[in-house]
Amino acid sequence: MGGPSATQQQAEQAQLGVSQQEASLLGTLNTEAQQLFGETTPGLTTAENFYTALASGDPNKIAQALAPSLQQVGPQYEAAKRNIMATTPAGGALQLALAELPISEAQTTAGLTASAVAGAPAELATLAMRGVQGTTALTGAATSAGGLSVSASQAAAEEAAQQKATTMGLISGGMETAGTVAAAFA
Repeated sequence: MGGPSATQQQAEQAQLGVSQQEASLLGTLNTEAQQLFGETTPGLTTAENFYTALASGDPNKIAQALAPSLQQVGPQYEAAKRNIMATTPAGGALQLALAELPISEAQTTAGLTASAVAGAPAELATLAMRGVQGTTALTGAATSAGGLSVSASQAAAEEAAQQKATTMGLISGGMETAGTVAAAFA
C-alpha cells in the first residue's frame, strides 16, 4: 500500500486547479478594486473636504465651501430687482417690493448655509458608509472565492474517505472469505 490512489491524485489535481483559479480570480478582483479606488478617490476626497469644512463650524471655512453656491444668489436677486422695476408701477408697491428684496436674499443665503451645515455630518457618515460597503463587497467576493476552494477540499476529502471505506470493505470482505475457506478445510 504505497502512494495515493488514482482517484486521490485526481482529487488533488482538481483541488490544485481550483486553488489556481481562486488565486487568479482574487488577483483580478484586487486589480479591479485598485482601479476603482483610484478612479473614485479624487471625488470622494473633494466631497469629504467640502463636508468637513461645513461641519467644522468655522465661518471662514463654511463661507469658502459655499462660495460657488452663494455667488449665484446675488445675480438672481439682481435680475429679480430689474424685473420688479420694469413691471411694477411707481409708488408704494414698488418701494415695498424693492425693500423686501434684500431681506429675501439674506433669507435665501441663510437658508442655504443652515441646510448645508446641518446636513454635513450626515453626508460625511454616508461617505464613510459607502467606503465600508465597498470594502465589505470586496471582502465578500474574496470570501466567496475562498469558499470555492473549501468546497473543492471537502469534495476531495469525502471522495478519499469513501475510497478508503471501500478499500477497507474489500479487505474486511477478503478476510471473511479467507475465514470461510479456512473453516471449510478444517
